[in-house]
Amino acid sequence: MRKGGKISPEKRLRILFVVVAEVSVIVLLTAITVATSLVSNAFIAKDADETISYIHDNPDYFFPKKESESSSTTSSTSNAAYNDTSTGSAESSSMETPPAPPDGDGGPGGGNMGDNPPPKPDGSAPSKDILAGLRFFTVVIKNDGQYSTNTTYNYDFDSTTSIEAANKVVSSGSTAGYYGDYRYNLFDTQEGKLAIFLLWTERLEPARIFIVNVGIGMGVGAILALVAIIFVSKLAVKPVEIANAKQRRFVSDASHELKTPLTIISANNEILEMMYGEDETTQTIDRQVKKMTSMIRSLTTLSKLGEVTKAEFAMVDLSSAYLDVCAEFTKTFEHEGKRLTNSIQEGLSINGVENDLRKLLSIYLDNARKYAKSYCHVTLFKEKGDIILRCSNDTLTPMEAGERNEIFERFYRTSDARGSKIEGSGIGLSIAKEIASIHHGSVNCVVSNEGEFIISANFKA
Repeated sequence: MRKGGKISPEKRLRILFVVVAEVSVIVLLTAITVATSLVSNAFIAKDADETISYIHDNPDYFFPKKESESSSTTSSTSNAAYNDTSTGSAESSSMETPPAPPDGDGGPGGGNMGDNPPPKPDGSAPSKDILAGLRFFTVVIKNDGQYSTNTTYNYDFDSTTSIEAANKVVSSGSTAGYYGDYRYNLFDTQEGKLAIFLLWTERLEPARIFIVNVGIGMGVGAILALVAIIFVSKLAVKPVEIANAKQRRFVSDASHELKTPLTIISANNEILEMMYGEDETTQTIDRQVKKMTSMIRSLTTLSKLGEVTKAEFAMVDLSSAYLDVCAEFTKTFEHEGKRLTNSIQEGLSINGVENDLRKLLSIYLDNARKYAKSYCHVTLFKEKGDIILRCSNDTLTPMEAGERNEIFERFYRTSDARGSKIEGSGIGLSIAKEIASIHHGSVNCVVSNEGEFIISANFKA
């Protein structure tokens, strides 16, 4: 299906089918992965926040007072239980090594803090084993600028690093979130802000592994889907290939069949002119025969453009080709009282079929000759790796904005052009578009603010 430098319409349709289907599969798989991740993270965060709230609501269980403290007068605030390891400003905080987290009965929920942990808000009893395995630390940022920390139940933070962590989460403006693998919550108290950091690696790590596995599964699924889509696309595009092949054969056969009657009509018209002399009737017949012959020639050209072979491609000096074509049109423009000017950059070459490229140049100039009011200016230049052919002219027939994308369609002519005496079938620019596509180029049409009609063709250098 690929001939020369061109991708056939069927091939383009198949590629588009594969791309759209594969992108749809990837978007769907990504959406499922993201949704699963968000839901999983939401449940993990909810469980962590509930655990932090339990710690906040039961300070006496996690930080039991010593007997000496119980018999003495203490602060009436609930935060007194959190103020264990150090108190002071950030600069003067103790750098002492925190005690190792207790294990077994010495940890949270252990025997030295009471055998029966307080119930949860829903009335259920928390597991002492789970409570014993919690790793967390607390920081109170007091209203007077002082800090109180308790780092008894964690491995990673001392009083200094815990204060740094608290300052960072407070400055972030969020009351809950993650600091590394620690989930934190901020609480407003009478003394200031209380930050509780709970190590949640045991829940986060399985979630991360799950997401990685889902990502790998998504990649494998996307690859398998691509293989299946490529196979299905061949079956889906097959009817289009058959229809296009039939269409090209019909155009070719119809063109061949129409040539014979047109030749007979033209010959009989010439006999009539010799017998009875040339008159308005014979002139009309002659014009219509020439118009039909030109249209058939254009249709034949259009049907054969898809049969370009790789061997026909070679480097073509587009600058030199344009000057040759331009020389053929110069006198025609002068005869019709129109100016043809050029601004051509020398030495611009592209890989292509020379006859086809010359045909495109001829179509652009012929289109300008037909519809220009007084002048046509052609520029050929290189810009950002592209070779650009631009043909601009004032116009006899105005164009609506919606018509600009349609002038390159087969047999399309504006309503003003159809009502005028301007010759043409509306197939020339569609041939130019096809030629540009074969050469990996594109065509475009714009109308400037001054009413100037501009058509262009862009090619990769």
